[in-house]
Amino acid sequence: MENETYTLLDAMREEIDTLKELESVYKKDKNLLTGVVASQRRSLQRVVNRFEKGYEYYWGVDKEGEPQLQYRQGTRHLEREYPSVARAKQNLDIVVDLTKGKDNA
Repeated sequence: MENETYTLLDAMREEIDTLKELESVYKKDKNLLTGVVASQRRSLQRVVNRFEKGYEYYWGVDKEGEPQLQYRQGTRHLEREYPSVARAKQNLDIVVDLTKGKDNA
């Protein structure tokens, strides 16, 4: 038997699975709650992705000019697990601030 601690992230993953099941039940009945459940599931999935994969979500514009929620890969998840990555990012930010992001070569 493993002696791992049950975390909030584990609970969120379980809730995502439960909402997927609930969504399929509502979809069969063509219930209005299907959209609400799907929206809640996607919201929880974004929270999990932020923590586990380091995704950063932001509002962007798609090809048709419509606002759309988009994401990019961040480094927060690496900074949390590897302090040397956090220090390296901090040093890089200092250098960029000092040079104002310009190429001085």
